[in-house]
Amino acid sequence: MGVYCNQVKIDINYDWQKLKSAIQKILLLKDQHTDMSDDGAAIHYYYGSLGAISDHKDSNQWLRLSGPVVQLAAPGIVEFVNSLTDLQIDNWSISVLTGDGAEHVDRASTPSALNFIIECSDMESYAWVNDNGICETYPSEVNTAWILDTQHPHGIKNNGVRYTLSIHFQIPYNELKEWFKIKGLLIE
Repeated sequence: MGVYCNQVKIDINYDWQKLKSAIQKILLLKDQHTDMSDDGAAIHYYYGSLGAISDHKDSNQWLRLSGPVVQLAAPGIVEFVNSLTDLQIDNWSISVLTGDGAEHVDRASTPSALNFIIECSDMESYAWVNDNGICETYPSEVNTAWILDTQHPHGIKNNGVRYTLSIHFQIPYNELKEWFKIKGLLIE
């Protein structure tokens, strides 16, 4: 069993092409933001009641789309996310990564995350967590889900385009892992 990341059993039946099409339309609006902020790690572009696009600074192109417009494009995902409310969800988004995802540690308020791989054009792409002499990886295999401890250095090796559903939680990784284990959804 992984120390920093584990695969979990999640089945999301959804028309990902429909979502990808909506994402491409949303990205066309990137320069039409109503406000923006910079938290040091990313620039956040706000679109009023539509939502936001976050652009991670240290990566080639790593965009996170969140808010009502993404939720409207993905009602099935909203239903899935809502089924996890007892896990203290902080936020969820659709992540679109082109190239590598730079090494980083997430905010202390979101110590764990779940990544569901929607699509990845690089068959060799993988995510990694590396700390205290332990390096764990997981492949960017389509239709797989992984939980990880975001308080350790982690990133993504990728030479293509990678789409993921990314959910950040306010509970520690070990609590998240235990929840999936109790539910019989932890792959050991």
